[in-house]
Amino acid sequence: MKTLTKIIATSLLALAPTIALAGDGLKGFFRTTYDKGTESVVPRTHLNYKLPGNISGLTFVDFYDGSYFGRTILNRSVSEKYGLNARATTKHTNTLHGTTGFGANIKVPNTPKGMSASVSVLPVWIDKNGIENKNILEAIVRQELPFGLKGSFVGRWEYSDSKISWSSGETDIGIKLGDYGISYHPSLCGNESAIPSLEHGISAYIHF
Repeated sequence: MKTLTKIIATSLLALAPTIALAGDGLKGFFRTTYDKGTESVVPRTHLNYKLPGNISGLTFVDFYDGSYFGRTILNRSVSEKYGLNARATTKHTNTLHGTTGFGANIKVPNTPKGMSASVSVLPVWIDKNGIENKNILEAIVRQELPFGLKGSFVGRWEYSDSKISWSSGETDIGIKLGDYGISYHPSLCGNESAIPSLEHGISAYIHF
C-alpha cells in the first residue's frame, strides 16, 4: 500500500502543471500491468486533457524499479473535415524534458463500424544535442468487440540509416465495468526487424 501511495503521489506531482492547465477537462486512469516477460508489475498514470489554443493532450508515465518512462502527445486541429492534426510528441525517460518529435496525425476515413484508426508521421526529432536523424510512423487502431469487449493496437516504426525497425507498441483486449477494467495487455517490443516480439501481460484499471 505504501508503494501504491508513493506511485500515485509521484504521478500527481509530476503531472501537476498539466492538471492545473486542464481544469475540468481532465480524464484518465491508473493502470497496473503484470508483464510475464520481465515478471514485473508496471504501474501507469494516464491523463487525457484539453489545453488553451484548441490543443488536446495525452500524457502517461510508466514506473519501473528506480526509473520511469513517459510520453506526452499534443494535437492541434488543422482540418476537422479531413481529421488532420499537427502533432508534437515528447518522450520522458527519467526526465520531464526529453526528445521531441514534430509532424502530423490524420484519422483514417471510412473505417468499418465500431472501428477508429489514425496514422501519424513524425519526421523531425530534436533532443538536447540537436536534430536526430530518424522518422517515426505510428498507427493506432481501436475496435469494439462482441460481449462488451474493446480492443486496441498502438504501433511505432522507426526509419533511420536507410532501414525500418519496430520501435515500440502495445495491444489491449479488455472490458470496462463502471470505473474499473481488466484486460489482456501484451507489450510489442522493439528489435532489429520491422516485426515486434510479443510479451504477454495482464492489466487492471481504475478510471477517473
